[in-house]
Amino acid sequence: MSEQPISHADSAAAPDDDPKAKDPAAFARTVRIRALGGSLPAVVSMGHLLLSGHGIARDEAGAFRWFRIAADGSSPDGANMVGRCYELGLGVARDPGEAARWYRQAADRAHDWGMFNLGSLLLAGEGIAADRPAALSLFVRSARKRNVKAMNMLGRFREESWGVRRKDHAARYWYKRAARGGCFRGQFHAGRFALMRGAHDEAERWFARSVEGAPPDYCRDAAAILVAHPDEAVRAIGRRALVRACESGEARDFHALGRMLAAAPAAADRKAALGWLRRARDAGFDDPEDMLGNLLRDRGFLRGTGIRWRVAALPSRLGAWFSPKRQPRLS
Repeated sequence: MSEQPISHADSAAAPDDDPKAKDPAAFARTVRIRALGGSLPAVVSMGHLLLSGHGIARDEAGAFRWFRIAADGSSPDGANMVGRCYELGLGVARDPGEAARWYRQAADRAHDWGMFNLGSLLLAGEGIAADRPAALSLFVRSARKRNVKAMNMLGRFREESWGVRRKDHAARYWYKRAARGGCFRGQFHAGRFALMRGAHDEAERWFARSVEGAPPDYCRDAAAILVAHPDEAVRAIGRRALVRACESGEARDFHALGRMLAAAPAAADRKAALGWLRRARDAGFDDPEDMLGNLLRDRGFLRGTGIRWRVAALPSRLGAWFSPKRQPRLS
């Protein structure tokens, strides 16, 4: 059996008497010693540790160098990660064309993520000529190796008729397989299909799991759909998605949550709205409807504060209005 890459996630789940589980720095030193000893899986793991900053100072350029060493040693994991660095600009100038070249090296060795990543570039036509049939073939091969992201993409192909005949039952099949494997996108799509056939309880379970596992930017998009649904249980999940989206630290997400809470009938929600709208204001969000001032004035909180806020904000608002570089504002 070939040696497997060392995972800091695996170390976190190690027994309590395992020193690697309690001391990330010691774990990183162990990985480095093995990498310097010539272990290709450890070389790849060293790159991942430097990308994540687990037990060692984060260093994207250093991570790229370790991945390149592994790739030059014929590691498909290393080739895939070199491609990832080029695609995202991690430690090296962003170059989708170069990313495609490295992904292909990994894909040619049947690496599941290499096939998925190359397929994604072929689908988007980024750094390489768009080729949907070739992308579909790569997603099929990746899905056969149990890549749940590839399974989700097969669902997209069937639902969107991307070079294949639309088959909703096939799309539902692939979305559910992806969902069961933990893909948050597959879980969201499985929830959509469950709603379409009236299985509300199942839909709510998939939506909830998707929101809990998705990154903030995906939660932002999911919330926009869920909070507009007529089913209150689905809307509640949408509100949770708004809260998760705020983990982005972006003013627009603070503002969206504040607006939603401001419209709620419960006084506690309206009070919470004040905090989120203030955070949006402090983060630079320019609210054309002046939600914070309106809430303070119209809802009876801290009487007079709304007027003081509007007066205090007036000079900066006038300056922004007459600025020649004034940017469009998100409502």
